[in-house]
Amino acid sequence: MVCGRGTQSKLRARGRWLAWSSGPSTSPLGVAVALAPVSLHSVELIRDGGSFAAVFSAADSVTYQLRFPIKHSSSPQLAMVVGHDLPVVGVQVVIHEDGVRVGHNLKDQRTLSWAEAQILLDQLRPLLSDQSDLSRRSYEEMVGVAAREGAPPNNRWRGP
Repeated sequence: MVCGRGTQSKLRARGRWLAWSSGPSTSPLGVAVALAPVSLHSVELIRDGGSFAAVFSAADSVTYQLRFPIKHSSSPQLAMVVGHDLPVVGVQVVIHEDGVRVGHNLKDQRTLSWAEAQILLDQLRPLLSDQSDLSRRSYEEMVGVAAREGAPPNNRWRGP
């Protein structure tokens, strides 16, 4: 529910968290935490070394993807994963070549705060019942990443 409009519109979200929009938008992502997920298509670990993605449909009948992109060390000597960058949400677009699905991409991406990502994950939790064990494990890992605000788990390398 939007409580105002403008360059710092305050949004009401579930729980104690508040989110802020960057202003009026014609994009369906103008209110990221108010997407109202109605079905969950998949939750997965992406084959890029550790990014996570949750694909869902919202009440507006659009398919979205919540993604936690992997973050690599900025040091050329240490090509290591050091956690996750800020989460992004976007409209998922399926890419076809010669009538065959070859992948997907995001359009209208919006960077979320970790608090906004946690809200969205909380909204997705009731939709997990139809998912595979692998999707449920990936979801729980996403919850852990969001709780740590992208930092790696304590049992992994934490950087210099």
